[in-house]
Amino acid sequence: MRKSLKLCGALLLSTLLISCGSSDEDTVKKYLPGTYTRHHKEGEPIGFGYHKEITIKHLQGNEYRISCISNDKKNFTFTPDVFDFEISSINLNQKTDSVEKYFIKGIITNIVSDGTTFSAADNGINNTNILNFIIGKNTVEVNLGGNGLLSIKKK
Repeated sequence: MRKSLKLCGALLLSTLLISCGSSDEDTVKKYLPGTYTRHHKEGEPIGFGYHKEITIKHLQGNEYRISCISNDKKNFTFTPDVFDFEISSINLNQKTDSVEKYFIKGIITNIVSDGTTFSAADNGINNTNILNFIIGKNTVEVNLGGNGLLSIKKK
């Protein structure tokens, strides 16, 4: 009887610890999927560039399909890159009453389409990529691989 009580207590404690550690993962699963856009304003510095559209779909577990397309140049229209991304770690960098900032690291597991957009798909399968992910009061923002400007969607 005593052994079974200890075993039940250990199982309860391990379940509690696992569920407490997954809140960041649950938050990312809830808010990450969707279509993000970025429209460049005349005169706005663009740093290392930006993606005018990023679409993220949850596949299963920690796997997501990402489609991204760069901003058009004067005489060139980009075609999208589409790749599968498996999250390996989620770090909450900052949390306030109005903002949560995450650093998400993962691996490219499949390249569906390597278009003319500059993205992680250019580096090939099994390469590491990062997502900067910010949840605000009314919007969610993301960028791929540390690209200059974040793309935005409404919550």
